[in-house]
Amino acid sequence: MNNTNLQKIFREISMNKQSAINLAEQNRQKVMDNKEYSELEYKIRSLAFEIAKKELAKIDNSLEKKELNNLQSKQDDILKKLGFNRTDLEPQFACKKCNDTGYSNGQICDCVKERYNNLVKEQSSYSKIVDYHFKDFNPNIFSKEFRTNIIKLTNACKKFCSDFPNTNKLNLIFSGPTGVGKTYLISAIANELIDRNHFVTYLTSFELNQIFLKYHLADIRDKNDILDNLLNCDVLIIDDLGTEQIINKVTLEYLFLILNERSVRNKHVIISTNLSVDGLLDRYNERIFSRLSDKRKSKIIRIENADLRLHN
Repeated sequence: MNNTNLQKIFREISMNKQSAINLAEQNRQKVMDNKEYSELEYKIRSLAFEIAKKELAKIDNSLEKKELNNLQSKQDDILKKLGFNRTDLEPQFACKKCNDTGYSNGQICDCVKERYNNLVKEQSSYSKIVDYHFKDFNPNIFSKEFRTNIIKLTNACKKFCSDFPNTNKLNLIFSGPTGVGKTYLISAIANELIDRNHFVTYLTSFELNQIFLKYHLADIRDKNDILDNLLNCDVLIIDDLGTEQIINKVTLEYLFLILNERSVRNKHVIISTNLSVDGLLDRYNERIFSRLSDKRKSKIIRIENADLRLHN
């Protein structure tokens, strides 16, 4: 995850949490300014203490509990007249799972993941791409000969998402000319994984290359966060690999760095490209091609006209 984005999200969550606490405190102060309510509050606290003492001493406290319910009922009537209810006196956090702390069961909460993905979408090319979803899939737009194969492939992509991150392959490479459904498939996968609150980074090869160039030219003190997003997101999606300009000592070097590091970390990469398998090997060096074609971790799917061939 990009540290700058994550810090921004946690600052927002912290501010929201404090706002909820402040509002609840203001509401409590308003109702405590009502003399009748505050007198009941003191009686309730005293009675609750007596109930607790008898509970520990194993002495019958049923009468006290009955009186406590009676006092609380009177309080509720006063609250209603004042335009409040009991929930107004407690902080109403936006996320009930983490109570606006950002963490649940020792892990980053889903609410943070959702905000992070939305922020990444705003900052990347994702917002410019057609909003495809698997539910919108219409096999009838494809020729009868091709239809069976594209249905099979779409179902395989759905399974990839449902199994994520425990998938059979870490990397998916969709290869084929324009108009055969590559953009639909990678966009539908991205949407599905985002809906499942996974960290998704979606970039065109041009944008990826610009990040590499920025990193290459940056002062050593400013390099830390530039590649964080590419290295640490749950899945990195690269659209149109092969259309970027090859920048000497930048493109190939940092593309290998990202692919290799993500492989070491067992993190997923999804790529669409117009290049054939041979075209990938010709354009990129053997080290990069080996990361893309490793049968243990990658599946290259060639889609061309009505012919869909799965390599590996």
